[in-house]
Amino acid sequence: MQAAAKIVHAGGTTVSPGAEGTLCKAFRRAAERWCEDEGKRNGKKFNDYYFEDLKETPPDGKSIGESVEREKTFIASGEGEGRQISSLDDLEAKWSDTDPAFADKFAKLSDTEQGLQNDAANGLSSYDAIRLEMQNEAAGAGLDTGMGPGASNLRFPDAVLDDQVIEIKGPKDQFQEGQLEDYSRINPHKPVIEVSCQACAAPCHDAGNKCP
Repeated sequence: MQAAAKIVHAGGTTVSPGAEGTLCKAFRRAAERWCEDEGKRNGKKFNDYYFEDLKETPPDGKSIGESVEREKTFIASGEGEGRQISSLDDLEAKWSDTDPAFADKFAKLSDTEQGLQNDAANGLSSYDAIRLEMQNEAAGAGLDTGMGPGASNLRFPDAVLDDQVIEIKGPKDQFQEGQLEDYSRINPHKPVIEVSCQACAAPCHDAGNKCP
């Protein structure tokens, strides 16, 4: 999976996975089905379409689809250049020596996340539901607004593969304020891979980021 052209946004720069690569081939098919099903999607989200098609896209879509971590929870804290965004496991490790009780909160959240991920992978729940459940669990632990003054909020990238964020933006979707900046902080050495109408040269790009 080789990233290609850069895409410039107000909040930073992403890279395309390459219009002829597996990720984009799956995107174009998912966008086509999504648009065809307008009015009859029965609650399915664009990402549901996308990951279904990804696993059916040769040569390596199945292995990518089974390897990514979907809707993984990260907590952002701080402001400006000092803002940080960390996984639950990293936060547990960070606080394990100096504040074991605080570290245990992250450990419990991580266990909850794993259970929700397993349920979604086995069709017992939806990946979309992970966000709401984790927000509720984090709020119960007092961690929903991050850590420290000015801290906000929980982040859920669409997918993470080998510590690199893959963000899928279907028709009419776009990066929200602060989202790309935070995702770029997850691994500063690996730019965010954008899978979108523009990045994949899909018909929805020519239609103005909406269904043709």
